[in-house]
Amino acid sequence: MLVPQATKGDDSVTWIGQRSCRLFLVHLRRRRNMGELDRRSGIGFMRLAAVQRNAENQQQRSLQENWDQES
Repeated sequence: MLVPQATKGDDSVTWIGQRSCRLFLVHLRRRRNMGELDRRSGIGFMRLAAVQRNAENQQQRSLQENWDQES
């Protein structure tokens, strides 16, 4: 597979070999994989924040119930 590439300085077209194309595709695949990791970690942080918020709310309710029972 050959891909045309314009060179700087002149209007001629040079050709990149298959190796360069493969390296480029590997780079794109890595970027996609990193994007998936970013999304997964973002979702994980959101879940963690929700769990923490629920735990804090539960603790606050328990403290309020104990306070109400003592009063």
